[in-house]
Amino acid sequence: MSIKINELNNSQVQRNGDGNRLQDPASRNQGPASKDDPSRAPAAGDRVTLTQTAQQMQEMEAAVRRAPEVDSDRVQAIKTAIANGEYTIDANRIAEKLMRIEDDL
Repeated sequence: MSIKINELNNSQVQRNGDGNRLQDPASRNQGPASKDDPSRAPAAGDRVTLTQTAQQMQEMEAAVRRAPEVDSDRVQAIKTAIANGEYTIDANRIAEKLMRIEDDL
């Protein structure tokens, strides 16, 4: 089934809370505000502030990005333990952790 949008009448056009027509979605996102177009520029004095939680999240994300992806010392310790036959696997511990992960989902 197709809908002919060109045949909409004025009563079928969506309006926002102040009675004006909503902007056409295709024309809403036409890129960043232009320096030459004052209607698209932010008003003087506009500013954005982040909550304390958002600031903490940014700091944590930055710390994670700085952290190495692999703990080389831990990898070497496990390799050595395997080579020496000293590495043991605790199946119950693995199962418990898998169940915890499943519960968190």
